[in-house]
Amino acid sequence: MRKNIYLAAVFSDHCVLQRNKEIRVWGCAPHGTKIEVALAGKREETRAQGNAWEITLPAMEAGGPHVLEVASEGKVYQRFEDVMIGEVWLAGGQSNMEYMLKQDADGAAALERMADADVRYYQVQQVPFMDDYFYRVEQDNHWMLANDEEKDTWSAVGFYFAERLAKELGVTVG
Repeated sequence: MRKNIYLAAVFSDHCVLQRNKEIRVWGCAPHGTKIEVALAGKREETRAQGNAWEITLPAMEAGGPHVLEVASEGKVYQRFEDVMIGEVWLAGGQSNMEYMLKQDADGAAALERMADADVRYYQVQQVPFMDDYFYRVEQDNHWMLANDEEKDTWSAVGFYFAERLAKELGVTVG
């Protein structure tokens, strides 16, 4: 019988995980399910408690791309490609953060050079409260790259900040 094992939606292909800090990976699975997580040669395991699980991997230096695998009883359930270890920043707010690259006077130029910026983007959907709808919408989220069709909807403020930080630090910024 196949067990349902899920990860939080923030884990997807192209995700960025924070460098030089312990890396938490979490999700849901039936109580007692053995969960194994592997990333960049590191492997940890646990058992789901009360249908939830969490694994902490050791801190890692910036780099990649890596593969993040989640397995149970030797069977891989989810495999994420092109995972980078770098800087992860949260950009929150209202109108300033909602201002999209396509609306910015310099947005066209930013979109042209975006492929050269080591920046990835994760947009949290605007949902007024956490209910079943929130979780359905969140499961559709994913990390975006500079070649994504929706790149012109990225936060202009967020992109300019991430672009500068990636250039100054020499690491991928999400």
